[in-house]
Amino acid sequence: RVADLMKELDEERRRTSDRNRINIILSGFCMSQRRRMREAEQLVERATSTLLMHCGLRVRREEEGGMDEGDIEE
Repeated sequence: RVADLMKELDEERRRTSDRNRINIILSGFCMSQRRRMREAEQLVERATSTLLMHCGLRVRREEEGGMDEGDIEE
């Protein structure tokens, strides 16, 4: 009886450990994806800003958020 309980406890620990490992991996993947998205957005914003400057336009920047069509001035 005690041996069965110990075996069950070990199996539950293993399952919990597996779940924790999976959660850690998924969490890291999601953070990595968010970082890549943010970097891509910044790259697009810089490229757009550079292109607009070459066309003689300026971009009004806000503290937070990205660019909208309304942010472009002549």
